[in-house]
Amino acid sequence: AGVSDVLDVAVVGYELAPSGVPSPPAPGSGSADTRLRDLGVSEGDVLALGPAGSEVTVVGFVSDTSYLLQGALWVAPETWREVLSASRPDATVGPGVFQGLVVRASGDAAAVAAAIDAATGGETSSLTKDEAVLSLPGTREQNSIFTALIGATLFVAGLVSALFFALLTLERRPMYATLKAVGAPSSRLVVGVVVQSVVVAAGAVALGGLITFGLSLVIPVEIPVQFVASRLTVSAALVVVTAAVGGLLTLRRIVRIDPATAIS
Repeated sequence: AGVSDVLDVAVVGYELAPSGVPSPPAPGSGSADTRLRDLGVSEGDVLALGPAGSEVTVVGFVSDTSYLLQGALWVAPETWREVLSASRPDATVGPGVFQGLVVRASGDAAAVAAAIDAATGGETSSLTKDEAVLSLPGTREQNSIFTALIGATLFVAGLVSALFFALLTLERRPMYATLKAVGAPSSRLVVGVVVQSVVVAAGAVALGGLITFGLSLVIPVEIPVQFVASRLTVSAALVVVTAAVGGLLTLRRIVRIDPATAIS
């Protein structure tokens, strides 16, 4: 990065390396998130951190470790304490002091957390992994908003599917009456409508996925995008199931079609 560049950086001091992060580097150096590399940081660059300009040399990159849309810089504990003391003297911590401790234990995580707090007389606030994620500022609110958006999207998808196939059934009423007149059961006609809705929904999901992937290649690097296979699979399945349910709403219309209308 250029001398005058200003970047948002979250400095993380650690002893226990999380997945994808190497062991703590030498004092005065750190591993930067690839988000910072996308913003112009290169290996060997020296970052001046905070108002005191504490210098840390970038010795490598790690991925998917940003913190609140800030590229993380993973450093040794002593480097973190030096940066913290220089930038925030009011928040200075002593040697060996950390702001968070990770406990790995077998059994029920919530029970282990409660036992730790009980053993310390309430001096600690222990959280499970999921609770810790939701305790990040704004994370719980973002989760609620996106859950509501997903629900609204599925509702609209089901409504559009139901309206489309209701109109299609109305248009094909003479054809369905003829088929029923020659012996086709209502169940077979309903299955045909549901299959059509599933095929249309699957095609829409595939097209939407391709468009989304294409957009992810051109949007600014400041906007975080991550594709998780499990989430994509669940989202696609929900859309297809919702479309199928929408198609099933035509069941009543098809069952009430009178084969005699084909003759008249």
